Amino acid sequence: MPPPLNVLVVTSTRDAEHAIRPEAELLLGLFRAGVRLEVMTQGDSLWAQRFREAGLPVHPYHPTRKLSLGAMRRIRRTLVEGGHHILHLFNNKAIANGVWAAQGLPVRVLTYRGVVGNLPWYDPSSYLTHLHPRVDHIVAVSEAVKSYLQRQLWWNPRKITRIYKGHDPSWYADIQPLDIRAERGLPPETLLVGCAVNHRKGKGLPTLLEAWKRLPPRPHTHLLLMGHHTEPLRKLLRGHPAESTVHFLGYRPDLLRILPALDLYVHPSHSEGLSKAILEAMALGCPCCVAAAAGNDELVLHGKTGLCFPPRNPAALTEALQHLLDAPQKRRIFAAEARRHFEQNFSLQTAVAQTLQLYRRLLRGA
Repeated sequence: MPPPLNVLVVTSTRDAEHAIRPEAELLLGLFRAGVRLEVMTQGDSLWAQRFREAGLPVHPYHPTRKLSLGAMRRIRRTLVEGGHHILHLFNNKAIANGVWAAQGLPVRVLTYRGVVGNLPWYDPSSYLTHLHPRVDHIVAVSEAVKSYLQRQLWWNPRKITRIYKGHDPSWYADIQPLDIRAERGLPPETLLVGCAVNHRKGKGLPTLLEAWKRLPPRPHTHLLLMGHHTEPLRKLLRGHPAESTVHFLGYRPDLLRILPALDLYVHPSHSEGLSKAILEAMALGCPCCVAAAAGNDELVLHGKTGLCFPPRNPAALTEALQHLLDAPQKRRIFAAEARRHFEQNFSLQTAVAQTLQLYRRLLRGA
């Protein structure tokens, strides 16, 4: 029987509990599967405490910037003392320091990439992270991310493996829907459409608001926007009749209670890897309408588990919204099929098994 795999993971766990959960549960799953895993992360985070409770060793540290000599020394010392076989790096600060820390050591370096873009092969800064020659392999969170990375690593496209972030249906089983209609002073029969993205480039919020303005008047249909939104975004609605039907809710830590209260979830982003918000909506039985771009169409199968529309196309989005808002039976069918697709293709068990298989391949030099 081969000796246990010895892995050091460097990752940040300082974020909302549900945002970190798929990654954290993956690490716990690998540990329970027999991997001799250690995690270098912020020692005061909720997940660091849970790791300790599970018996998983925690090194209470995470780099605060790229290319920190102190961070490189800290990671290297841990690798030397621990005799690790694999160094698994989950973010750019961890990668930029970890690749230098691993120089000259008999350790395989594995990185994680969760977004499409911003890593062109001709940009020297790309070689500080994933394209650094010390990186042995990259995990891509979706086929879209894998395809993008293969175009940047055209000389070695086999260096990338797609592993979806895994979820467990039990995480969502006991979530009680929030009475968001009452909170907003809306009648119980109000149709609610929701969107949970921050306002920044590539997230498609201007497309969504333009599409919303094009809808025929629907006073009993309202749009809830969750996330960080800027004043220029709000100005897109100012003075328009649709303004009274759009609610800017800001960041909501109770998002998972809002999603099952929606009649429809819409995701206009054309810059994603694998949207956690779409996955959560699917898990919570909310039908989805998404831009057909960058991993979204791996989650939502057009015409089977929801509808996809061309990115940056307000007219197409208006048409899709109208179609779904007027078809409650179709929304119910899409919600059920989406839940089935979620359970069959995005399970935590599969993510653990595929990551364990990749670890073993790396040690064999494959």
